[in-house]
Amino acid sequence: MHSGHRNRLRDKFLQNDGEGLCDHELLELLLFYSIPRVNTNTQAHMLLKRYGSLRAVLDANIPELKRVEGIGDNSAMLIKLTSAIMARCAKEENDKRAKMNKLSVTGEYIAGLFDGAEESLYLILLDNSLRLTEAKCIMSGTVNYSASTVSAIVREAVFNNAPNVILAHNHPHGIAVPSSQDITATQTINQALKYVQIKLIEHFVVSGDRCNPIMHTDDREKE
Repeated sequence: MHSGHRNRLRDKFLQNDGEGLCDHELLELLLFYSIPRVNTNTQAHMLLKRYGSLRAVLDANIPELKRVEGIGDNSAMLIKLTSAIMARCAKEENDKRAKMNKLSVTGEYIAGLFDGAEESLYLILLDNSLRLTEAKCIMSGTVNYSASTVSAIVREAVFNNAPNVILAHNHPHGIAVPSSQDITATQTINQALKYVQIKLIEHFVVSGDRCNPIMHTDDREKE
């Protein structure tokens, strides 16, 4: 009987990555992996009743968790491991959304985009507070600044409702110094973005761990 219930709950989770599951069902499913061949529905309900919410269950320490009947070392460890993974992911997301108003923060992030990559052009989307929302690769292989490239940049920025953007491309076998073509193209792209009321904060050229701005804007916070 327990085997059939477990299979049904797993199938329910797999249908939409857990979106349709209640809090107690998510906990119940998690406990499958520390409590074999037992109905974990009871433990899931007891945990939620004791701590009041799924977040509070994950925040509880191991001795507290073990006070709940049926929750032993393995189950408490699994719950805390899940909590630690979630905290790490949240930190990574927060780091990713760091404000792009300092040259050191921006340069470090952008250099990381191109680590070992072929020649590429990235559009980095920022919100009104200059926080990163997403980085999109516009092209890779050989970067060119044709009219279609400019259109793709503008289209992507508009589609994602980005009020501010940063451009970055790399010279994988060269130096982090913009060419005359890079400078001219930056001016063209800047004008195209201004037309749709999107601000181009900067265009960076990258080589290895070096990242240099093309526009040298003066209104960003300097260190």
